[in-house]
Amino acid sequence: MHRIAVPKWMPIALTAAGLYNLAWAAAAIAAPAWSYRLNGLEQPGAVFNPEVWQGLGLTIGLFGLGYLIAAGDPIKHWAVILVGFLGKVIGPLGFLGAALQGRMPWSAAGPILVNDVLWWLPLGLILRRAWRAYVNDEAAPQPESVEAALMAARTNTGRSLADLSRTSPVLLIGLRHLG
Repeated sequence: MHRIAVPKWMPIALTAAGLYNLAWAAAAIAAPAWSYRLNGLEQPGAVFNPEVWQGLGLTIGLFGLGYLIAAGDPIKHWAVILVGFLGKVIGPLGFLGAALQGRMPWSAAGPILVNDVLWWLPLGLILRRAWRAYVNDEAAPQPESVEAALMAARTNTGRSLADLSRTSPVLLIGLRHLG
């Protein structure tokens, strides 16, 4: 994929989303009853299972970690952003269905707006930019031939790999680094 310009706001938004999700997760894991009440979910007579709430916190924390990783290169890590975006769309739809059926309190709508709906626009715009990068990459010229690449690649002495391979066997090692 060709490297396209990433607006400065994208890594900032992903870093903010990552830190927000990690903070939310820490509250859900460390103080499950308090964070449950804070999110407007406490209902009279309802059973509260802190382990389930902490498990949700762990999942949200993993999304936060994913957003922080994706902040380094939002276009390259579009799949992580897509998974987070889908969770932030499907979660509120599930809440809406449950609230309409009286199984969840409407008081939880406020936190859902901040936890999920608020992030639709920035994550959607990042995914749109990633899609444009993919479409532009599809229209890119085809790579050059192996022979042309060997002629263009030079050793530390200035000889082309093609010339070097004609005179003696060559062991070529390609190294790739993370990131």
